[in-house]
Amino acid sequence: VSSDAPVAAPREHHAIKLIVAWYPNTDYTEGREQRRKIITHPDKEIPRFLWNLFDASYLHPQKEVKLDSPYLSPAVASDEVLQLLPEEILMYTCEWDELVEEGKRLKDRVKKLGKKIKYKMIEGVPHGWDKNPNPFKVDPIAQEVYAEACKEIRRVFHGGPGLVH
Repeated sequence: VSSDAPVAAPREHHAIKLIVAWYPNTDYTEGREQRRKIITHPDKEIPRFLWNLFDASYLHPQKEVKLDSPYLSPAVASDEVLQLLPEEILMYTCEWDELVEEGKRLKDRVKKLGKKIKYKMIEGVPHGWDKNPNPFKVDPIAQEVYAEACKEIRRVFHGGPGLVH
């Protein structure tokens, strides 16, 4: 989707009912160096070559991407645009992740707009903590939060009380 695409849509036509975001990038206008300053455990930081790979993958062609696009950086979108998000949002961030602060800021903004957001910061873990290359080594915390997210998705599709925020 082009960053020039219109972002307004009639409220009654929302097809998306729930967003589940796992340690999301929400503000590309804030550079990597600025983001790295908030990391409390630099030894747990994702290697720079991986961030470079992610940026090259998501921001292509890099010199032409509008970093303040609401599609790429919802944290800097107007309140009017954020009102178009689904009423319910589930967001997980990581304590030792350079994206944690921007995730918290977006959580606070959408909550002020009246969205129902369930936010959980997973303590003591870095970005990508739940991705283990060994399929036989299961992280119990990952299982717990995945089950929680699946429960919310099931509720949205099959009915039940809304998110408690």
